Amino acid sequence: QLGMYMAAVMLLIPKMTSIMMEGLVPLSNAVRKTLVKRFPDRDITVGMDTALIVGNPAVIAPALLLIPVIVLLAVVLPGNRVMPMGDLSQFVFFIACMVPVFKGNIFRTWISSIVLFGGGLYIATWMTDATNAVFQQFGANAAEGVVYSSLNPSANPFTGLFAWASQVGLPAFILIGGILVGVAVLVHRRRSASIAAAKAEAASK
Repeated sequence: QLGMYMAAVMLLIPKMTSIMMEGLVPLSNAVRKTLVKRFPDRDITVGMDTALIVGNPAVIAPALLLIPVIVLLAVVLPGNRVMPMGDLSQFVFFIACMVPVFKGNIFRTWISSIVLFGGGLYIATWMTDATNAVFQQFGANAAEGVVYSSLNPSANPFTGLFAWASQVGLPAFILIGGILVGVAVLVHRRRSASIAAAKAEAASK
């Protein structure tokens, strides 16, 4: 019975989210057209949710292959206190972000997701007390004596990073802010150089 529940959750949640997000595509296109008219000299991209591509085979395949591996890692990794259950249906949303990075390569996406969620088990373990406290206070039908944790969002490296910073204090947030600004500047410079090179190539033809 539990297996049937899990299968239904893993099928329906991504599908429902995908359907809702698909309804926003016309709005996104309209917003982009308006912005392009107002800012014709800029390359504008409207961000959407990863739910739009969760049905892609390059997303589904590594997500399905990841499930038994993560369950096994949850059992064998020393010090881990988290056994993913409901989180298994959420893997597709994380993997959907990784697929474009690896250009649709299923094997590389799968290996990278193992590293991400394998390490994420330890982040979720470290955050178990905080996650459980929140769930016991606000969660529906929270049972006493049961410890609740989650890979989503606890296993997200940024969640762990900011949770650590909240314990260290202001210097940690300043350090993180400096790193993020540096990364943003680097990305902007690379993007600007790429656009300039593309324009120069187009002008030379």
